Amino acid sequence: MLLLLSINDVAIIFYAVVSGQNLPLKVIANCLSKADQREILSEVLQLLQSEFNVNSIGLAMQHAAASCSELFTIAPLRKPGLYWIRNGASLTKMFCEK
Repeated sequence: MLLLLSINDVAIIFYAVVSGQNLPLKVIANCLSKADQREILSEVLQLLQSEFNVNSIGLAMQHAAASCSELFTIAPLRKPGLYWIRNGASLTKMFCEK
């Protein structure tokens, strides 16, 4: 069975599990602001990165790579796709391939 979850669903489920809330997920979702959901997702990402030794370079603005070349040097198993690249003082999503 394939289960498709949105990023918001992941944040809400994580919050419910960690906080021990025994409420329907829709009720919890209504209690969490978008900022709270983003903060929870950031925590989830950090936990997954430490648990599975994942490098997040290029996957988020705060982890932008200096170039596509740097991205594939640090994370050689990444597939071609859109990644965050630092272009001087600005950040942009750019298509990178090896």
